[in-house]
Amino acid sequence: MTNFGGDNPIGGSGGFGGGYSGGGFGSQPPGPTGPPPFSGGGYPNPAGNAPFPGGAPSFGAPTFGAPSFQPPSYSTPPKNRRKLFGIIAGAVVVIVAVVVGIVVFVGDSGSDATTASGAVKGYLKALAKGDAEKALSFGINEPPDKTFLTDEVLKKQIEKMPITDVRIVGEDSSAVHVLANFGDQALDEEIPVKQSSDGLFKVEYPTYSLNFGKDKAKGSSALLESVSIFGKPLPASGIAYLFPGALEVTSTNPNIDLKYRRDSYLLSGSSYKEPEQRADFSLEVSEEGKKAAEKAILDAMTECAKSTSLSPPNCPQSDAYIRSYYLVDGSARWTPPANTDKVMLKIGSQVFGDGLDGHADITGAVDFKLSAQGIDPRDTITDENVRIELRGYVDLTKNPPTYTYEKD
Repeated sequence: MTNFGGDNPIGGSGGFGGGYSGGGFGSQPPGPTGPPPFSGGGYPNPAGNAPFPGGAPSFGAPTFGAPSFQPPSYSTPPKNRRKLFGIIAGAVVVIVAVVVGIVVFVGDSGSDATTASGAVKGYLKALAKGDAEKALSFGINEPPDKTFLTDEVLKKQIEKMPITDVRIVGEDSSAVHVLANFGDQALDEEIPVKQSSDGLFKVEYPTYSLNFGKDKAKGSSALLESVSIFGKPLPASGIAYLFPGALEVTSTNPNIDLKYRRDSYLLSGSSYKEPEQRADFSLEVSEEGKKAAEKAILDAMTECAKSTSLSPPNCPQSDAYIRSYYLVDGSARWTPPANTDKVMLKIGSQVFGDGLDGHADITGAVDFKLSAQGIDPRDTITDENVRIELRGYVDLTKNPPTYTYEKD
């Protein structure tokens, strides 16, 4: 605010110097009762100009020092005028301060939304400052979830992509053409606005939503429980509402590599017509996940190898050995596979609602060794290699992951 008047008060400093009446010999006459002859005052009337009560004065030695002075009785002393001026000046400063304060306060609290361009500029200014609530106040629609619409998340977005050089190049009652920079990305879009019932303009959609496909999931969507945006977990709905700008999507599941194909979403006319976006990501089994999956498969095969049956239940050896009808059931001795080199893992496409259950589908084969007694002794086998196809899936959401065998 402007400092009206500077550091010194109006009227300056100073005071009145008192006159000194020098001593005389004999009686001193009283001063005149009327106004002094000069506005400055200070000297009494000479003898003869005005009678002195009580007779003529006695003259003795001359008097020295400043002439005597009687303050005038007909007017307010100048000191009171300076006080009045100070009060008036102070009142002016207070009034100006109040007016300026009102302008600043009202302007910052939303008066700029009286125009379409003012609403968009106010919205972008709030985003640039990291003020989530203020930015939302410029929107006409209230998002159903505010998990990511906080100062904390917004400031992380701004750190990655600061909003600068905002310029309005055109507007009408339904849209504002704005230019701005989000980090090193240039924005050149017409942003839809609407006039609300109170006459203020509002940004039609101050946020956008990312739908991670829970509504299309085939079965469980347990994998989404590990997905986070800027370190915060997704809400139970699987839909995230965010301000435009930088985006950081990760998974806390070490068995999964989540790859998000975009690092930002900017304001756009098209996104405001359809503000819901389908989350654009892919899921792959991480290196750690592959090791965990191999262990899960080999552990399951070890359990299956403990059976003496030629067709252990819930195991891949079932009907795998084509000459099993020559062998005595119950005489089997299985040696489990030593590796899963011929096994492949794949997480289904999220586009079709697959993969959100965290299941990595299994394709390939493993090699068992089988020893068994033949019905005819000549058909007895010892450590014969038996390649068995694997089907099923590894559940990567479990800790540790588990393998489930499924028949075709």
